[in-house]
Amino acid sequence: MSNKRVFTTVLKSQPLPPKAGDKASELPSESAPSSVDEPPAVKRKPSEVTEGFKTAEDISSGDDAEEKSAVSEVEELPDGGAPPGKTRGKKAGRPLLTHFLAIRVTNPKVLDYCGRVQDCVTEDAHEIMKEACVKREKVHLSMAVMRLESEERKQDAINAIKVATKELLDERQGGGIKLQPTELGSFPGVLHLKMDEDTSAVLRRYYELLSTEVKGRNIQMAKEKSSEFKPHATIIKAAQGMRRVKKFPELRKNKKEARTALKIPSIDDIKTKLGDDADLGDDTGENVEKVELCSMIEEKQEDGFFAVNYTLPLDKDIEVTDEMRETIAPPPPAEPEKEGKPAKAKKAAKDKKQKQKKDDVESEGGDPCRLEV
Repeated sequence: MSNKRVFTTVLKSQPLPPKAGDKASELPSESAPSSVDEPPAVKRKPSEVTEGFKTAEDISSGDDAEEKSAVSEVEELPDGGAPPGKTRGKKAGRPLLTHFLAIRVTNPKVLDYCGRVQDCVTEDAHEIMKEACVKREKVHLSMAVMRLESEERKQDAINAIKVATKELLDERQGGGIKLQPTELGSFPGVLHLKMDEDTSAVLRRYYELLSTEVKGRNIQMAKEKSSEFKPHATIIKAAQGMRRVKKFPELRKNKKEARTALKIPSIDDIKTKLGDDADLGDDTGENVEKVELCSMIEEKQEDGFFAVNYTLPLDKDIEVTDEMRETIAPPPPAEPEKEGKPAKAKKAAKDKKQKQKKDDVESEGGDPCRLEV
């Protein structure tokens, strides 16, 4: 009996050896010291790929987040934006757009007019409205908006721009590209300058050529038909102000009030308030001297404009070789198939999206905008 009691005591005082496959045995002991100080694991969604890119936290932290944000110029689009490696909201797996082709507006009279319009809108508005105004040095027209995730892909885009631009200029037979703004226009949450019909026709053709060349090189591009492309220069973007709401404690926790504070007046109200300054005036056209491939994920230039990865001057002959017509980068990997929603759920989601789109148009005025860069 005494031996049995001793044996029982020993069993209670000594831990049993772990069995193979026992998950509990794989857990670290609370009393066992760690031989290596490892940083805590960071939980990530399976769809996130952050190698070589800044994370959302890196981009959005600090008071100067608006100057570093990778999504600062794409997020107010219907498609939405996301930092590199992030998915876009509910549309998981949608690729990030990283670059775009820009045509800068440089005519001083046009830029002065943009400033007068911004002053008119912000005069009696909340201070956050000033954050929604596009800076003078950043006023431009956006053309092809793309995802260029590697240097090879970037070179493919540059070659595509050269080929498309040369083809357009050859068609124009020395006519070049001219910008002629006409009047104010609007998309939901966006106030912009419209272009006249001649400018719009040329830029729509340019967009068509760019789209053909870019997509032909396996480059992912913002989806839009050339017939739906509306060339414009953005003046005020409500979503830009929303991204800077942290500067205003009274609005930070109340998005409804923030949206109200960022509601852009109607064009008629703006023109009435401007009075004699409502018209753009004469001598507001300009010849386009260059197009620039800009990055939305790199530090901005000293003048406040986007980082420019490539500049193509239009006053010189553009040399296009056979090699430039070939694709350098391999095709992007195929996206994994996802389980589809039941037909009823798909229809409900589609109806909800269409209703929201209609409400946005009715409340904000104007047609929905494909992409605001």
